[in-house]
Amino acid sequence: MSSLKVLIQFTLFPSVPILFLALSLAGITSETVGAQETLGIDRTLSFDQPVKIMAINEDGDFILKTGNILRPAELTLPNAGDCERLPSACDIVSKIRAYHDLNLVGKRVYIDKQTSFYDRYNRLHAHIQSLEGTWLQHALLRQGLARVEAVESTAITTPLLLGIEASARQQEKGLWSLKAFKPLSTDIPKNKMDRFQIIEGIIHKTAEVRGVIYLNFGDNWRDDFTIKLAKDMRHKFSDKGQSLLNLKGHPIRIRGWLFWENGPMISLHNPEQLEILAPEQDS
Repeated sequence: MSSLKVLIQFTLFPSVPILFLALSLAGITSETVGAQETLGIDRTLSFDQPVKIMAINEDGDFILKTGNILRPAELTLPNAGDCERLPSACDIVSKIRAYHDLNLVGKRVYIDKQTSFYDRYNRLHAHIQSLEGTWLQHALLRQGLARVEAVESTAITTPLLLGIEASARQQEKGLWSLKAFKPLSTDIPKNKMDRFQIIEGIIHKTAEVRGVIYLNFGDNWRDDFTIKLAKDMRHKFSDKGQSLLNLKGHPIRIRGWLFWENGPMISLHNPEQLEILAPEQDS
């Protein structure tokens, strides 16, 4: 029987707080997550900007009293579109809506201005705290109602969020009980393209071509799964991504938008998208 995978950090990601490593190695439980929720709020964020949520739109986003659209930063949540495509996801979508209706709609909440940002559609992405002091991102992840996106993220909060997600995934809570949301292997069918995915596998080859770094998961780069670090994204990595070239043979977990470019591909935009996993060993 294989032991649980343990997340470990290589020198590739020195910006990731030691807290993530400590939590991951200890094995987060629902009890310890509750204790860390207040710790995280006190140490990383300042929920000091009040906004009022008036309603939820068809995409599951919050409509503020000002008319702005608010999204929980760093998360991707199942929505009505997922329900139409995957009937098994409808129960999860309903639970998310019920949670939001009970705890957020019609109420004032507080957001962290320091890490919030507007996307190209002028939607506000922010960490959100209820009047009762609950960090929304933590609450959703703990129940298995969301996944950490990590594409537009910060090293301030992402490691702790990934630890909470890992705990829910190991316990198969919420969406993690459904096959459609579990991490994919690198042998990816074409019907999984053009959506957010989490993929696990062992890096078969690495290469640098005209300033672009590629991590390949098969013998044929023209049709196997590949991770790409574009030249204009390398500045986000402490060593411009050079350490990625040393990951041949390492098991990893990658998350992001899966598209087709000489086979299934995910582009790296942040170091936090890529987790290095400890090899499984027989117990």
